[in-house]
Amino acid sequence: MARIQITHDNSPTLLHDTLGVTYHSVFGAKGESEYVFIEQSELENRLCTQDEVKIVEIGLGTGLNAWLTYNLAKKYPETKVKYTSFEIFPLNKDILILYYQVLNDVFFADIIANFPENITLGNFETDFKYCSWLDANLPENFADIIFYDAFAPKICPELWTEEAIQQAIKTLKSGGIMTTFSITGEIKRILKKMPVQIFTPKGFGKKREMLKIIKR
Repeated sequence: MARIQITHDNSPTLLHDTLGVTYHSVFGAKGESEYVFIEQSELENRLCTQDEVKIVEIGLGTGLNAWLTYNLAKKYPETKVKYTSFEIFPLNKDILILYYQVLNDVFFADIIANFPENITLGNFETDFKYCSWLDANLPENFADIIFYDAFAPKICPELWTEEAIQQAIKTLKSGGIMTTFSITGEIKRILKKMPVQIFTPKGFGKKREMLKIIKR
C-alpha cells in the first residue's frame, strides 16, 4: 500500500500506491516538516518559555512531525510536551521500521507502531488516537500548537470542511498557532469567518505559499 521514496534532501517519504501521492514533499520530507510545522509553529520558542506545551496533530502518517518534535523537546527537558495525534489509517509496523531505518532511529518506529498506546519518553508524552479528527473530543482551548497535516483537500475533503476547520480553531488556545502546507481560496474563506489572523508564508519547495493561523 505504501513504499519508501527518497526525497531531494535524502530523507524518506512514503508513496501511497492507491492514492498515488506522497506523504511529504519530494523536495525534502524532513525539510518540509521542519519548515512548515516545527519552524512556522514557533515550537522552539514555546519550549524555551513554557512549562508545558500541548500539540495536536491531525494526520500522524509516518510520525515524522512527532519524531522531529521529540528530538527538539529533548533539548528542553524541563518543559513537558504532550503530543496528541489523530490517525484513522495507521501504517503497519514493517513499513515504519524500514522508514525509520533510513532516519537511523528504529527505536521511534516501535513507538509509532504501538499506536494508539500512550508512551512517555522523558518529557515527551504521546496520546495517539485511533480515530478521525471529526470524532475527536478534545476540550476547547486545549492546544498551544496544531499541526494540520492531513492530505490535500482533493484527497481528504472531509478534513477541510468548515466543520473540521472550526473544530481545530476551537481546540486552539488564544494565541495558539496552527500550520498547514495546504492553502486554497476556499480554506481561506472559511478561516476568515473565524477569530484568527491568517498569514501566508512562503511555501516549501515549489509550493508558493503555506498557511499559518494564529487564534485571536
